[in-house]
Amino acid sequence: MECYHCATIHPELTDVLPEFTDGYAAQYYVGHGAEFGEGVRGFTVDGSEGFGRLPEVSDGQDRRYYAVTVRPTVFVNLVPDHVILHRMFPMAEDRTVVECDWLYAPEVVASGADLSKSVELFHRVNVQDFAACERTQLDHGVPGLPRGRGAGADRAPHRDLPRVAARSARGRPRLGPVVTLPSSARRAGLAASGPRPATARDAGTCASP
Repeated sequence: MECYHCATIHPELTDVLPEFTDGYAAQYYVGHGAEFGEGVRGFTVDGSEGFGRLPEVSDGQDRRYYAVTVRPTVFVNLVPDHVILHRMFPMAEDRTVVECDWLYAPEVVASGADLSKSVELFHRVNVQDFAACERTQLDHGVPGLPRGRGAGADRAPHRDLPRVAARSARGRPRLGPVVTLPSSARRAGLAASGPRPATARDAGTCASP
């Protein structure tokens, strides 16, 4: 996964993961985890301390960020104290719904701890990325212009474009710009929470005008 956009649009993320300013990403070789910056105590919006480690996170994996892409529509982000799960649902050639869950150990959520600084970091990354994705696809609604093409790793989505375009042609409704909707969720023994009371998820809509 490339990360050459991080230095220009993700100031909060690169403060925590300074190697991202060099264009590297946590997946640039198998098993690599991006190390937290000097003085950063946790994966939080201000670098403050997070929560205890998740089970089976080793000493060597502490203070590191790991990422896995399940192509073409799932991202899994692992930090010492929580997991961030993105799922993308193509709705039309110009619209994708993105659901993002923050997953914490049940005892962390049960304690009533304030998770806002922890969740806020990737919430900001989401909003920044949604806006960037929309800007890169502005030609989708312009007749006669050639369509853009992604990186080589995007071959699977390109194979799906005819199917998605056909669904769009059947008149599925278009959604508006990026939105953030609260809800609650529990997944696989881990409890999810978010920056506002009872908030567990960012539900973002990436839509080209």
